[in-house]
Amino acid sequence: MALSKVQRNFLTSYELHGSITAAADEAGSQRTLHYRWLDNPEYKAAFEQAEENACQAVDREIRRRAVEGIEEPVVYQGRISYERVRVGKKYVKKPVTINRKSDILLMFYAKSKRPNVYRDNAKVELELSVPLIEALKEGRKRLLEENERSSSDNITGS
Repeated sequence: MALSKVQRNFLTSYELHGSITAAADEAGSQRTLHYRWLDNPEYKAAFEQAEENACQAVDREIRRRAVEGIEEPVVYQGRISYERVRVGKKYVKKPVTINRKSDILLMFYAKSKRPNVYRDNAKVELELSVPLIEALKEGRKRLLEENERSSSDNITGS
């Protein structure tokens, strides 16, 4: 069964927006229809591809902002700063910009691409010998006894 025009429009819009609600609005359908359409194997496969395409677009944008950066206007005392630029025989005002790169986006991008190198957690294996375990248990026992003694001393007023 071939996909309907509404389904194709929905999938195209989903690739652009990455949002089921936005895709349904743009395609002129209801978002709940998408979940019914998922019962159709052809639609489901097409949706999975559209979702992958949307995710890849996000990956590209993350990398672009992290590595190339984006131009942001320079603001001084609450106003955008301008410079005079000569265009032919005239001078025009052009906003002064600075290229900002995102360290945070770069960190997340690196973690997603190379988790074995840039992970937050490390696996630590620890072997405890029996005497150490017993010593820890004994220390805990003494600590609990000391806490009980000091709390009973506070109650009796001694």
